[in-house]
Amino acid sequence: MNRDSATAVYCEPEDSGLVSQLVSEHREGLRRFLLRRLGHVQEAEDALQETCLRLLAYRAREAISVEAPQALVFRIAENVLADRHRRRSVRRADAHCDLEGVDLVSTEPSQERQVVAQQEVLLLREAIQALPPKCKQAFLLSRLRRLSYPQIAEQMGISVKMVEKHITHALALCRQKVGRVPP
Repeated sequence: MNRDSATAVYCEPEDSGLVSQLVSEHREGLRRFLLRRLGHVQEAEDALQETCLRLLAYRAREAISVEAPQALVFRIAENVLADRHRRRSVRRADAHCDLEGVDLVSTEPSQERQVVAQQEVLLLREAIQALPPKCKQAFLLSRLRRLSYPQIAEQMGISVKMVEKHITHALALCRQKVGRVPP
């Protein structure tokens, strides 16, 4: 079914002989008028359809005995255009963007993941607080101050091997408490 016959189906109910005649007489001129104003074929077709429907509604309310029926048809079309423009400006259709090519995946962690992370941080703090003093000191110097093992050994007055043992022990205890190795 082509566009003209699709439009004709909607615009030509059984009791609309005059409307059908008006539409068929002025269809091409009306289509060109709407296409010039809207700039898009599908929008012009939609506006033409809406014009036909309004003409039918007008016919249902009043007898169409207008001296200038062409003026009536084009006046209704202008009203359709004005209403479409008002709707667009209210809805700010020109400010809308197409979301088909937009990746909507958030880089933020989900709320569930944030809560789990907060719980893990609390468990890790408890695990660190429960470490023996020398083990805790070596671990904090390594992880918070980012000191190397030789720097920690020098600051604490112990061997590098002992620093390794303290940090290994701290990591094992943290892993037990939290369930994984802290960063």
